[in-house]
Amino acid sequence: MLQTPIEPIAEADPISMATLIESIQADAELSDARRRNVASSIRRLCGALDIALAEAPAAFWFLRERLAQVHPAQAGIKPHRWQTIQSDVAFALKRIGLAPDQPKPRVDLSEEWANSLQHLDQIRRRHWGLSRLARYCDGRGIAPAAVDDAVMADFLSYLRTQTLKTKPERALRDVCVLWNRLASDAEDIALQEVTLPDNRRTYLPDWEAVPPSLRREIEDWLASMSKEADLLSETGPLRPLHPASVASYRYALRQAIAGLMHSGRPLETITSLGMLVEPRAVEGALEFHRIRMGVKQSQMLAQKTRRGLRGRVEAGFSGGGNSYGYRVVRRFLADGTAVNGEREIEPLEAEIVRRIFDEYAAGHPPRTIVAGLKAEGIPGPRGGAWNASTVNGSRQRRNGILNNELYLGRLIWNRQHFVKDPETGKRISRLNPEAEWITTEVPELRIIDDETWARVQELKSRYAGWAGNTRQTRKRLLSGLAVCACCGGSMTIARRDRYYCATRREKGTCDASHGIAAANLEARVLGGLQRLLVGNEALLDAFAEAFRQELARLRGSRQSDATKLRRDLAETERGIARCLDYILSSDTPPASVRSKLQDLEADKTRLEAELAGLEADLPSPAIEIHPNLPELYRRRVAKLAELLENQETRPEAMEAIRGLIDRIEVGPPETTRGPCRVTLVGALASVLAFVSEDATMRNRRALVGHGGYAFGTTLLVAGA
Repeated sequence: MLQTPIEPIAEADPISMATLIESIQADAELSDARRRNVASSIRRLCGALDIALAEAPAAFWFLRERLAQVHPAQAGIKPHRWQTIQSDVAFALKRIGLAPDQPKPRVDLSEEWANSLQHLDQIRRRHWGLSRLARYCDGRGIAPAAVDDAVMADFLSYLRTQTLKTKPERALRDVCVLWNRLASDAEDIALQEVTLPDNRRTYLPDWEAVPPSLRREIEDWLASMSKEADLLSETGPLRPLHPASVASYRYALRQAIAGLMHSGRPLETITSLGMLVEPRAVEGALEFHRIRMGVKQSQMLAQKTRRGLRGRVEAGFSGGGNSYGYRVVRRFLADGTAVNGEREIEPLEAEIVRRIFDEYAAGHPPRTIVAGLKAEGIPGPRGGAWNASTVNGSRQRRNGILNNELYLGRLIWNRQHFVKDPETGKRISRLNPEAEWITTEVPELRIIDDETWARVQELKSRYAGWAGNTRQTRKRLLSGLAVCACCGGSMTIARRDRYYCATRREKGTCDASHGIAAANLEARVLGGLQRLLVGNEALLDAFAEAFRQELARLRGSRQSDATKLRRDLAETERGIARCLDYILSSDTPPASVRSKLQDLEADKTRLEAELAGLEADLPSPAIEIHPNLPELYRRRVAKLAELLENQETRPEAMEAIRGLIDRIEVGPPETTRGPCRVTLVGALASVLAFVSEDATMRNRRALVGHGGYAFGTTLLVAGA
């Protein structure tokens, strides 16, 4: 295997790139065009590499290191132009004598080398792959038959120190592959095959570099596994391992050693097999191999965090969050490190917890307890109002004050985990099996005695089967749409299938006492929709015309804005081009205009984002009102009316229009015994309000805004 260390060319006092330009411009043997082109290429290269002409040394090794870190696309240069620039710079460096082994260009090869390359053409191989090697060897008087591993090693050193090739090792391997094919196919010219360089970088330690004691233990263990063992022996397999299995075991052990090394353990300190199976060593090795296999860093961090949290919970510390009745302990150790996860009882909040347990044990429901706390002005766990669910919680998930076993001196962790809903993107909690829960006794955090706890849990289990405490599972037509017009909170089913304000029931912060029967609300909404949808087909022409006018206005306004943005973007791009031309054509360091260029790039990014957003929102010219829309509307409404009339198909009709309704606001009645006010809010309300108005009102409203039609978003539904 060919291995030659990289050694930069030794120069007592290397010249700068600025001096290189001066030398080229003073070279009388070059034409004026050639001098200009080479000087321009040097400036262009230094600008792309972001290096100052007066500070950058004119050396192959310096430029090659930086060229390996830059892609032509980053500098805004096309690949063929990038190759031309590198060729011109290499020519300039060779011109001043920095490449003494460089073969002379445009000189005919000797007959031996010309015949060898001609054989490549005969066997349909590309001869230009060996042209650099041929000129290098011919210039030094090396015949094709004399090319061996030593010549290839010298050629690699030449590629590293006197060319701008960013990957000389790969270039050498390609040359060796082609040379060996020539040597095997053209036997009449008697060429030597050379050793292919192995450029692979293995992460495994060299077997000879492993400490002798560890190597001895591994070999002894593998030897014991590969021979027949006594049936009564406690060591060794019943059947000897196959040699291939022994090799696999040895490779796996080398992987374990490599993982331990890359996790921070020096190789010379790994002296026995026992060190490879220590828990911390195994974790470090597994983490290294996860990274090699492409496991996301975030996943590894999550796993490591959970392992750390579990250890802290088992030690009696908090695993995250803080329960009502406790406060976080802030203290530092003698070495200055902070102590995390410690909790202690908050006396005032602990008294509130005992009061809640005592009142519930005495028969007071959670809503009554919450009302008393609110009346006394006692803030809730998060500083706001108390909620009945905060007290009651869930017996299955063990949350809520009455179910929190920490008040009993028992810390429970890992009760649930979260998954993401692929449709909504929201996190959803899932209960873990009880066998996976981590429980630790913390008697110093006990607030409630065993007798009170048992009494409360007995009452909760007794009430859990009551009809009022079972969850409403029936899906209603208007589920999730009804809201209270007074506070904006949701309205839920309670007391014989009637909708009531949930905020009033749970928190007591809303004064709305009105309710509406679910059947009444459904009849009013669906009946009102049926009356408005059917019989108004003739008014759809006016709606279509207003829709066309609004589209035309929006399109004209946004096209004007888009034209201005395109004009500003073009001016910004011209400014960027001027800055680049100044950098490439001037000897001034690019730092002087870098801030201006960065500002222009930021403006370009902002303008492109604004233009893309505006074009995305621009109404498409393809959006037009179909001439037969009234007839189509009549057919669709007739079908929808049929669905609404049939009790069995009403849910299907409601699903068709749910997406057009944002919410249904239910307000208090205007008179003592009158019906509640029901208002539709959403896009469907806009269309229905339009078709339900008379022509005079539409004409008055048509002038609202910028010449367009001001559609409403609410529609009052009359009582059934």
